[in-house]
This record gives sequence, structure tokens and C-alpha cells, in this order.
Amino acid sequence: MLVFLVVQCCLPGTESRCASPPECPSAYTGASTLGKDDVERMVADAERFAGEDKKKREAVDTKNQAESMIYQTEKQLDEFKEKVPEDVKVSMCKR
Repeated sequence: MLVFLVVQCCLPGTESRCASPPECPSAYTGASTLGKDDVERMVADAERFAGEDKKKREAVDTKNQAESMIYQTEKQLDEFKEKVPEDVKVSMCKR
């Protein structure tokens, strides 16, 4: 199911050229065989779980950043291996 939230709004400074009032009415559009009640229930569920979704997203982003940092460190260690003292390499590899 695909639902779009369409916000019809004037950009700042272009209000005189807008056909609609400056307040931004919104409407749900999209091709769906679902009834209006089902769509509204799904939107309400999405809003209800927004906080939980945000926490999960932050956890995934943190994990991705950590993995990226590990990859970059390993790449730099490999690139500059002749300049890194042996005891530092051994220490890094144990972790």
C-alpha cells in the first residue's frame, strides 16, 4: 500500500502568486484499495510508533558509524603499516 501526504503550500515570498490560502492544507492521495478508515488507522499507527522507530533508527545509525570507523581504521593501518610501530599494530589487532 502506498500513501502520499501531499502538502499544498506557498513558498515564503510567493503568497501573491498562490491560488490557495497561505495555510497549508494537506490531503492523502495515492492508488489504494484500502478504505479511508484503514488508511487513517495506518497513519495513526505510524505516528504512535514514531518514537520507537526513531530509537531503532538511531541505534542502526550508531552501529553503521562504528563499523565505518573500524573499516577506515583498518584501511589506514594497512596503508601506513610500515610507519606504525609493531607494538601498536599488535595492540590494535587484539581488540
